[in-house]
Formats: sequence, C-alpha cells, structure tokens
Amino acid sequence: MVVCWILVLVAMCIMAVYATVHYAYVTIWSDIANLTGIPLSCGGAVWMIKNSVQHAIANNRGEQAKMDFPRVDNTDVEKEDEVKG
Repeated sequence: MVVCWILVLVAMCIMAVYATVHYAYVTIWSDIANLTGIPLSCGGAVWMIKNSVQHAIANNRGEQAKMDFPRVDNTDVEKEDEVKG
C-alpha cells in the first residue's frame, strides 16, 4: 500500500509539472499536498494513540513505561529519577 502511495505521488508530481508548464493549471499541487499530508498526520496520530495505550497499560500494572525515544546526550538533562516525580 505504501509503495503504491509513493508511486501515485511520483506520477502526480510529474503530471503536475506538465500541467503547470503547458496549461498553467496549478490546483493539482493542493491535491498532492493533501495526498501527502493526510496519511502522514493520520499515521502520527495512530502512533501517539498506540504509545498512550502502552503507557497506560504499563502504569496500570505498576511498571515503568519504556521511553519512546532513546536518550542521545544526557549531559545537560536531568536524571531519570528527578523527572519521574
């Protein structure tokens, strides 16, 4: 499904350039923006809901939830124990 989505985006971009150059038709670019933005924002929302549910389940069990992102540089960041409170 993702491969087809990418292929459609590439084909639409090629058609949009052609339509813009030859016919001065530019509204296809807004369609491309919608085709790009909506699936990405929906994917981000699903990811946030999934993480919220995982954190809620872990907290309900009395466990510490896993960090969503690994720490890159912790020299200027507070310790984990201080952040918990």
